[in-house]
Formats: sequence, structure tokens, C-alpha cells
Amino acid sequence: KKLKIIGYAHAPPLPLPTNLIFKSGSPDQIIVNGKDQKYCFNKILGWKKSKIKVFPSFRFFKSNRKPENIIFLPLNIRNIQEVLSNFEKLIKKKKINYKNFIIKNHPAAMFSRKNNYVIKKIKLSIQNSEPFKKNFKEKKYQIFIGTSGAIIESLERGNNVIQICDDPLYDIYSSKIWPSIKTTKIDKNIYTYDLKKKENLI
Repeated sequence: KKLKIIGYAHAPPLPLPTNLIFKSGSPDQIIVNGKDQKYCFNKILGWKKSKIKVFPSFRFFKSNRKPENIIFLPLNIRNIQEVLSNFEKLIKKKKINYKNFIIKNHPAAMFSRKNNYVIKKIKLSIQNSEPFKKNFKEKKYQIFIGTSGAIIESLERGNNVIQICDDPLYDIYSSKIWPSIKTTKIDKNIYTYDLKKKENLI
């Protein structure tokens, strides 16, 4: 009974972290890695301010690595046709040279038939996309399919981020929960993000 339990939220914030709601059996104190996390734990998840401590991340380190064009796939894709349809919409809506992108599958889904099918279809869509002129000035983008805490890490590292989601209710980052995030809708289930201020999330 005299033991004090301290929890540490080491993962990057999820859009709707209902697994971290304060309840019976929760730690006596929780360590988080940013002001936005403290806001979320206090205002949304029901933790008292006195129980929340903010420390710099023990997991993520600053890096001088240059931005890369990458498409990230999740562990599980709920609706394949919805994702592929939205990727086609993105190609038409957002002027990006998709031919310069690398596709990265989730490490635990390397042998997933669904994921590999989606990769094949995305490559085909990119192959059939319109070529750009040589003088086209392009930004580097990281495109995330589905839910991913890595979106936050990518934003904090200065990348331009696009998300194609299956279910906006659970997948989209809202400024009502994470005040430092600015969310812009491109199309149904396609969003871009900007940070109002860096290092408030991680």
C-alpha cells in the first residue's frame, strides 16, 4: 500500500487515446512528453493536473535527417477499396510528384496479403499518374494510410504530412484534443496537418 506507481506515456500521441482515460488502477502519477499531452490528459482523459508531469522524451531524439517522400502503410487496413479510391483522389487533388515516393509497409505486415495487394495497386496508380515538368518545384511529403502515432513524430521532425484514413472519427487528429495541430480537409477521408508550434506534442 505504500508503493507509489508512476506511469510513462512513451508512445507518440494517438488521435483519440481512450486507453489512457483515468480510472481505478491508473498510476499515482503519469509522465508525458509535451504541453499538448498534459492538456489532453487533464481536459479530455480526466487526470488531475497534480498527477501529470511533463518531461522531454526519453524515446525520441532530434535528428538532422532530411525529409523523404514516403507512403506508410498501417498494420491493418480496414477497407482496401476505400483506401485505394482515396489515393486516386489524392493524386488528382494534390500536385505532388508521386513517382519519387518510397512505399514502406508496416514491419509486422510484411506477409499480409491485404497490404501487399494495396502496395501493388498504389504502385500502379503512381505509374499511371501524369508526369511533371522538369522545372516543377516539389515539397517532400510523408503520406500515412490509416491510424498512426508516427504522424506526430513526422510533424515534429518538420515533414509535410498527409493522412488517408479509414474512419475519421477515430483516425483524425483534432485541435480540440491536440491544440498545437492544425487540420485541413482535402477531401473525404484525406487530411493534411501543420503544427502551430513545435515541441508541444513531443
